[in-house]
Amino acid sequence: MASREQMENIQSPRDTQRAPRSCVQCSRRKIKCSKRIPCEGCIRRGDADSCTREVVKINGRLTIAVDPIPEARTISPEQLVDENLNLRARIEQLESLLTASNVQFPENILNDEVQAEPPEDIVTTFEGLHLGGGPEDSTQETPGDPVFSDNILYLLPIRESSLKIVQFSLGTLGWVHCALNAPKFLAEHDLFWNGLESNHRKGLENHGWITVYLSVLAVGAYFMEEGASCDLHYLHEGYSGHQAPACSNERLVEVAHTWYTAALGELYRSGFYSSPQLSTLQSLAILGLLHRNFGEIHREYFLLGLAINVARTLGLDHLGQEGNKVQALSVASRWNQRTDRELGRRLWWTFVICDWMTVFSRPSSISPGTFTSDLDVQKDNSHQDVIFSQSSSGAAINDWAPSPLEYHVILSKIANIIHTHSRSTFKASPKGVWEVLRKLDKISEGLPNHLKSSEIPNLGSQNNHSHMHWTLIQRGSLNSLLQACRVNLCFSNLSRLLETGEDEFSLQDCGHQAATRLVETQQWTQTSTGNKLWGTTASLMAAAGDN
Repeated sequence: MASREQMENIQSPRDTQRAPRSCVQCSRRKIKCSKRIPCEGCIRRGDADSCTREVVKINGRLTIAVDPIPEARTISPEQLVDENLNLRARIEQLESLLTASNVQFPENILNDEVQAEPPEDIVTTFEGLHLGGGPEDSTQETPGDPVFSDNILYLLPIRESSLKIVQFSLGTLGWVHCALNAPKFLAEHDLFWNGLESNHRKGLENHGWITVYLSVLAVGAYFMEEGASCDLHYLHEGYSGHQAPACSNERLVEVAHTWYTAALGELYRSGFYSSPQLSTLQSLAILGLLHRNFGEIHREYFLLGLAINVARTLGLDHLGQEGNKVQALSVASRWNQRTDRELGRRLWWTFVICDWMTVFSRPSSISPGTFTSDLDVQKDNSHQDVIFSQSSSGAAINDWAPSPLEYHVILSKIANIIHTHSRSTFKASPKGVWEVLRKLDKISEGLPNHLKSSEIPNLGSQNNHSHMHWTLIQRGSLNSLLQACRVNLCFSNLSRLLETGEDEFSLQDCGHQAATRLVETQQWTQTSTGNKLWGTTASLMAAAGDN
């Protein structure tokens, strides 16, 4: 990590007409430089990690010379290996500077004494690497906003890497939160990057959208597998012509946490506390996949309560179903488009499921009968847009693929059963537990084929980027949830069993069988990506405790 003294020693850039291509070390020594980064001289001296070009001002804009991307046929495999190693060293160095620049703002977000960084710091240095053009006047009213935008640029991957992460995030896990219409978000992603490449910063000023964007990136990076990260480049690298070194799982978690933290900071800057916005709900639903993985249990609970209140303010709880008149005229104007109403219903039920499924560990905020929004696959015309799904040829496969929303509907039924049981006066009785187990059995028997744990579709050699990969994760997650519910319900009767010694409904055997089946089937019903979901881990812990 760079110290404060190191940051203060960074000299103010000089004004010039052209960015020098020689490195700083060779210029100081007044020796010939090979004009590549790292240069041959620094490599011989063992200073490859610190080989950088001078940052200068051209027409008032900070910039740095960037090597042109060479054609692949002129680079040998050995040179590519060396270049990847050097890039990794540069990334680590830049990350240390990022930490020193106090970009981890959420820890200090409520501290009024935190001062904005100077506008000409090491973060601003890299803003023009992939984004050409002259300076542009900021329209922000807050003095710190331009610097903050520079920090966001520093955190972003290049456009190609961003698109891959977004497509992976929406294609693999978009059905979990149901917070986005994938085609619409991808179109917004293109507009955002088109603006950046044209040197227009308006996209960075839309803090609500940036919050959603960073949330999608965080989820994508966290659940992405190690082998899929080989093309991950960052804007501040200044080079993106070749394959980057693959990130380890630990490194991907660190990258995800950085974007997760940045998303929370953007959420604060979006003004969620004074103005209800749909983007607030979308980002909170997406970030909900990561809170427990990062150990933020209390944050998850607090933000879920916030999401429920914002959703009620926007009228997501009273969207009824298609064909019925929206109850509140003040709400109807926000939901003129059918796809928006369908998104609102799906998003509302995401919060309902999260609220009801955790009813045994914390109070519920939503009561049945207090909302009208209905969830139905047949009445939802845009349900296939929950995920990004394309065949290898680029053609949509929505005509034959199972609906990703079916999992959401089944989860809502399970959540309703659990929530109703928790409110029942007979919840502690063996008969009450047995009746709930029978309801869960009926759900298991009525599952569509692609969600049955006994059905293993022939998906051939499709890898984790396959359009059908999400069905495997859905099946594994649903199997884990159903078995974990059975284990927990049977465990709730354990104290009575120990007192009386009677087990007329064989609840002990039922719980043990559920735990055994969960552990035995986990290896073929779940994927490596699905195993990272917190629910899967919690289910296995419950099963292990029963055994």
